[in-house]
Amino acid sequence: MVQMVPSVRTAAEAHRHLQSLAAWRWGAIASAVMSLGLAAAGLLVPAAAVTGVVAAVILGAGAELARTVVLDEWAVREDLGDVPELARARPGW
Repeated sequence: MVQMVPSVRTAAEAHRHLQSLAAWRWGAIASAVMSLGLAAAGLLVPAAAVTGVVAAVILGAGAELARTVVLDEWAVREDLGDVPELARARPGW
């Protein structure tokens, strides 16, 4: 059976997975900024800069969406209460 959300056994494993998704998101943002910076400096042709920015937006949006889905799914699990991201995702708990 295919699962949208990976199964984790410990809070540490969940924390590592969420940090990995955050790293993908921030890496994509940095890539977009670098593409724009290189294009502004004349070191990258505009078409390549646009391609880089579009790819970065797609990767960053995918990582953010995956992180949101994982947070929503894992927020109901009591055994993952030690994960800071999940504690913030639980309004009123």
